[in-house]
Amino acid sequence: VLFNVRLNMLLKRQVAEKTGELAQKNRELEEQIEQTRKSNELQRYIVHSSPNAIVVFGADLRITLFNENARMLLHAPQMQIGSSITEIPVIMRLIGERIDQFDVPGLPSPLWEESFETEDGSKVTYRVGLYQLFSTQRSGKVVRGVSLSVRDITRERQMRERENEREKNLALNRLIAGIAHEIRNPLTAIKAYTMMLPHKVGNPEFQAQMARYVPMEVDRVNTLITNLIDYAKPRTAFREEMLVDEAADSCIILVSPLLRGKEIELHTELAPDLRIFCDRSQFKQVLINLFFNAIEATEEKARQQGPPEQPSPLFLKCWAEGNTCRLSLEDRGIGMTPEELAHATEAFFTTKERGSGLGLAISRQYVLDNGGEMEIISEKGEFTRITLIFERYIP
Repeated sequence: VLFNVRLNMLLKRQVAEKTGELAQKNRELEEQIEQTRKSNELQRYIVHSSPNAIVVFGADLRITLFNENARMLLHAPQMQIGSSITEIPVIMRLIGERIDQFDVPGLPSPLWEESFETEDGSKVTYRVGLYQLFSTQRSGKVVRGVSLSVRDITRERQMRERENEREKNLALNRLIAGIAHEIRNPLTAIKAYTMMLPHKVGNPEFQAQMARYVPMEVDRVNTLITNLIDYAKPRTAFREEMLVDEAADSCIILVSPLLRGKEIELHTELAPDLRIFCDRSQFKQVLINLFFNAIEATEEKARQQGPPEQPSPLFLKCWAEGNTCRLSLEDRGIGMTPEELAHATEAFFTTKERGSGLGLAISRQYVLDNGGEMEIISEKGEFTRITLIFERYIP
C-alpha cells in the first residue's frame, strides 16, 4: 500500500511537471504566433503605406504581395495575388534582362533609373530597386523571391537637370571670359599679317612666315572653339568608350587661359590608352568643376597667407590600378577641415562667399551615374586631392 501511494504521488508530480512544461510551451507558441501576426501586420502596413510601388514575387515570377500604389504607378489595374509579372508590361519594361538574374546571389545593379515615354507622349522617369529575398538552409542562402520597388522621380529629375544646367552655365561663362582673350591674340596676329600683306607681297621671307604662322593661329582658334562647343552643347546622357587622356587634354585647353596670370603651375602625368565607358560631356563637366575648385582654393590660400614664393603646383594625374582607371587632381590650396570634408559633396553646402554649393554635388552625381566613385582627401591649410575611379574598359 505504501509503495502504491508513493508511486501515485511520484506519477502525479511528473504529470504536473509535464503539464507545466506543456503550458509554458503553449504560452511561448502563442507569443510567437502573436509576434508573427504583429510582424506580418507591420510588414503589410509598411508596404501599403509606402509612397513607392512595391511588388513582391517568388522565383516562379508570381506575385505574392503588392500595394495599391503598384496598381496606379505601374498602370496595372488587373494586378492580383498569384498573377505573373510577365503579364504587366510596365514591370517587364523596367526590369528588362534582369528577369534572368533573379536567382543569382548579389543581384547586379539593385538600384537604377529608367526613363521612357508614355502613351500620351510625356517622358517619365522611375527609380527602380530590386532586392532579393532569401531563406537560410543548411546549404546556405537560397533566393526565394524578389521585392520590386518603383518610385516616380520625374519632377526630381527635372529639378536636378535644371540645377545641373545652371551650374554648367556658370562654368561656361567663366570659360568664355578666359578663352575670349586667347582668341583675341591669334586674331590680332592674323590681322597684322593681313595689313602687312600689300606692302610685302613680294618678300619671300614674309611669305614664308605668313604661310607658317597664320595656319597655326587659325588652328589654335579652331581648337579652342571646337572644345568649347563640345563642352557647351546640350545633349542627352550617353555612355560610350572614351580615352581619358584625350578628354583631359580638351579640358586643359579650356582652363589653361584661366591659369595664366595666376601663381599656379599645372603639372600633368596622363597615362595613354586608358579607356573608360562614360558620358564624355559629363566627364568634362566634372573635371572642369574640379579645376575651378582647385584654382579657387589656391587663390583663397594666397589671400589668407600671402602670395607664395614659387608658383603653387596643381597636379593632374591619370593611371591604371588593377581593373580600374584613376584620375586625380591635387592642389596646394586652403584645404578642408574634417567637418567641411564630411559635407563637401552635399548640395548647397559651400565655404565660399559667392559659391552655389552645387559643383561637387553635381560632379559626384555624374560620377556615380557613370558607374564611378569619387574619393576626396584634404587637410586644412595644406592640400586637397580628388580622385575619380572608373572601371577600365578593355575592348
